[in-house]
Amino acid sequence: MKVENLGRESCRIYELGFTICFIADLRFILWPCDFRLGLSKQYHGSATSTIDSVRAWIGWNEESWHAGGPIYNFAIVGEDGKLAGMVEANTDTENMTGLRPGDANVSYNIYPAARGKGHATRAVNLMEHYLAGMGIQRSVLRIDPDNETSLGVPTRLGYHEHDRIPTPDGTTLRMFIKEL
Repeated sequence: MKVENLGRESCRIYELGFTICFIADLRFILWPCDFRLGLSKQYHGSATSTIDSVRAWIGWNEESWHAGGPIYNFAIVGEDGKLAGMVEANTDTENMTGLRPGDANVSYNIYPAARGKGHATRAVNLMEHYLAGMGIQRSVLRIDPDNETSLGVPTRLGYHEHDRIPTPDGTTLRMFIKEL
C-alpha cells in the first residue's frame, strides 16, 4: 500500500492499482462528465446532479477536510481508472447513534456499474489504514439489515457485530465494529 499524504490539500491511498483519493481531486476526474452519478440523490434530494450541485458538494467536503473533520470523503477509483463510488468516514461521535469518542463511522456507496467487483471491501480496508493513522481507535459500519450485499463487507474485513441501533428516522441498523 502507498499513501500519498499532502497535508490538508490532498491524500491518495493506492494498493495494487486500486485508489481512494481526497474528494476534491474529483474535479480532475469528473469535469466534464455525465453527472447522473447518484451524488444528488444522496446529498441533494434529486435523481440527477448538476455541475453546480457537485461543485457545492465537493466544496463542502473540502471545508470539512481543511477544518480537520468531522467528514473525510474519498472517491473510489477502480483499476480501470473509472470512478467507482465514494467512501466516507465521519468522526462526529456526538451526533451519530452508537458511536463513542475515538470511533469513526464508515459508509460507502458503489455505483451500479462497479458493483460486485470488491470495491467496497477494498475501499473500507484502505479507509481503515487512513483512520488508524489519524489515531482513530475503532471503525464502525452501520448497515441496513435488508442490504444483504453490503452485509458481506464487515464479514470479509473482520468486523464483529456489536448491536442493532435505531436511527432518528425510525429504521434499525446493524452495527459492526473493528478495533484499529
